[in-house]
Amino acid sequence: MTQPAGFTKGSQLCVQQKVACVATSLVKLVEFQVSWQL
Repeated sequence: MTQPAGFTKGSQLCVQQKVACVATSLVKLVEFQVSWQL
């Protein structure tokens, strides 16, 4: 099963910009927790 080109390209960008990727994930996680608590 081959992955779409867009997905592979996105994954490569994610690896290249790992810090930004992790930061975005953390922000989304915090936003989710805050909205859940409210």
